[in-house]
Amino acid sequence: FGEASKCGVAYPNELNAKKGGRPNRLRTAHFTPLTWLPKSLYGQFRRIANVYFLFISIIVFNEWSPKSWPAKVLSFMFVLLWTALKDLYEDVRRRRDDDLENNQRCLRLKRGSSNDQDDGFEEITWAQVLVGDVLYIPQDAAFPADMLLLHPAGEEEAYISTVMLDGETSLKNRLAPGLCQAVSKKCAVDSPDEWRDCQAMEPVNGEPFPMKKLKQQLLHFVQGLRRPGIEVKICPPTPVLSDVRGFLQIQGNTEDSMVSPYSDENFLPRGCVLRSTTWILGCVVYTGGDTKTRLNASISHMKFSNMQVNLNYCVWGLLAALSAVCVYAVIMVLSGAAGDQAGTNDHNAFVRFLQFCILFYHVVPM
Repeated sequence: FGEASKCGVAYPNELNAKKGGRPNRLRTAHFTPLTWLPKSLYGQFRRIANVYFLFISIIVFNEWSPKSWPAKVLSFMFVLLWTALKDLYEDVRRRRDDDLENNQRCLRLKRGSSNDQDDGFEEITWAQVLVGDVLYIPQDAAFPADMLLLHPAGEEEAYISTVMLDGETSLKNRLAPGLCQAVSKKCAVDSPDEWRDCQAMEPVNGEPFPMKKLKQQLLHFVQGLRRPGIEVKICPPTPVLSDVRGFLQIQGNTEDSMVSPYSDENFLPRGCVLRSTTWILGCVVYTGGDTKTRLNASISHMKFSNMQVNLNYCVWGLLAALSAVCVYAVIMVLSGAAGDQAGTNDHNAFVRFLQFCILFYHVVPM
């Protein structure tokens, strides 16, 4: 934060250039209109049974095939298409859930805001949140990104619910770093009555922005951070919830007294909910895939369960047994033990083997 920039600036700038300038946009959907069918078919052909039926569907077109192709090919195509449509339906639901989360609203301090009447907070979607933004979060609202607590209402501590992150139902307390607490005390000295009153203020229901007096005091607090120019430095993102290391430092000053370290006690993870605290101000430090929530989430791949892995092993066993039966049948035919029931004698052993594969293909369930 600094007077020169009039806003929070993220370094490197690539942090805010991700995903077309929306690094906090969530996407768990697997497909686009162009990749739906190829990706769905790729996922389906990870099943050994489908590879086998594709092989049967190809060789059944030969003139020496003992059975006609429509019964084999059309049924197989129907199964592939039905599964692809099911994958598309599930992906549409994932996309709808993504939109619900990305379009949630929050209040951001306008970049360049001061105490002018026209400046203040703007309502944005979660997808528009950037690293370095200062956000106003009211009670019972979720945090749209990983944030550093700058100031809680009441000047003491904030309480958050982390049940969606770690399953614990007890509330966790969070404190503002020492440097931010010093700015809060200065605001209390500058305008004690107004500052004390705004600690318990809540926005009127239905109004998207904080009330005027509250907004003025919040802007006054942020100006207190900007005036000396404060740098927020933090370690690279890790999935460990308690691994939050960094410090606040007045720009250009290397004295230890001007450095304020912070840890997980000052950290507000994405998706957690503010409880028992009227409001807080926070600075966004991690967005999108860098947040603790996303780093701890399992990577969203196309479904291939352990049951499918075990089923593949079973299919391999069936194919081995089927191959043995077909080889035995070929030997019997060529040796004359099977008579002329299996076909004429002018076919070689390999063609005979393929013919028996077509005849016995239903041994592997579709």
